[in-house]
Amino acid sequence: MYDVIYLGPIPLHWLLISLCAIACTLLAALVGRKRQLPATAGVLHAVLTAALGLFIGRAIYSAVCWYDLFLDAMGKFQGVAAFFDPTIGSVNVMGFVAGLLLAAPIAARITKVQTASLLDASAIPALTMYILGRAVEPLTGQGYGDFMEQEIIVCWLEAALTALLLIVCIFFVMKKCCKPGTFFQYILTLWCLVQILPESLRCDEALFVFVFARVTHLGLAVTLGLTLIRLLVKGRRYLSAKAIVLDVLGLAAGLGLAIGSIFALDKTNWPKPLVYAMMIAALTWLGFVICRRIRKEDTQVC
Repeated sequence: MYDVIYLGPIPLHWLLISLCAIACTLLAALVGRKRQLPATAGVLHAVLTAALGLFIGRAIYSAVCWYDLFLDAMGKFQGVAAFFDPTIGSVNVMGFVAGLLLAAPIAARITKVQTASLLDASAIPALTMYILGRAVEPLTGQGYGDFMEQEIIVCWLEAALTALLLIVCIFFVMKKCCKPGTFFQYILTLWCLVQILPESLRCDEALFVFVFARVTHLGLAVTLGLTLIRLLVKGRRYLSAKAIVLDVLGLAAGLGLAIGSIFALDKTNWPKPLVYAMMIAALTWLGFVICRRIRKEDTQVC
């Protein structure tokens, strides 16, 4: 862990993140207007996402690291004030994913727009915010790791992969989407997939449960699983039992191989190039299974 950089009494990263959040809120309004949504819908969704994301992300962190937040050096409970102190501990990124998803129907109902359309409009601002947030993460003292024994700034790799994903989706995926919500489903799925490997490289204060499992990894895996399950439930009227079973088995196989490769990195001495190759194969397979189902669901209305 590296030292946090301060600007006077204020952590510099909080100031920069706040400016980025304001810029991305304005971007949300502009993208919404371009998609024939009122500007208030994008702004409200962004504000609610920030509020819910901070709370849920902080709750996830607190649930795992409760002993650091709520207990003193003698192990005695010292109240919950530390939960509301952003200078103590961190916030888990999956909280913002949950916040984005929970905020969408609320903002859509208030502004009288379609939830799926609002999620589509939120995809570009959300990824932009993620890229900017990861770009300034080294100022927090976090975001570092190693690849093949070489120290790297992992958060910049995460930002670069997300930027590449954003470009691909804007120029090649967006124009192929027919149904509201399809673009967001592609974005969410592909973002989860490209974040799993970089998360494995982190050597900073990543949250762990079950000895080897990282909380963010679990959140990404659950998001992928729920995305496919939702599509299968939605398409049960026209999908055959065989198609549903094959997709579920494909999901289980991909997630199983991905989890196995993460375990191998932490708990075995297997050659790392082999383990990373296994992980990439698992992620590629998951992308094929889920994106194929997204496409087939989308073509039902084309």
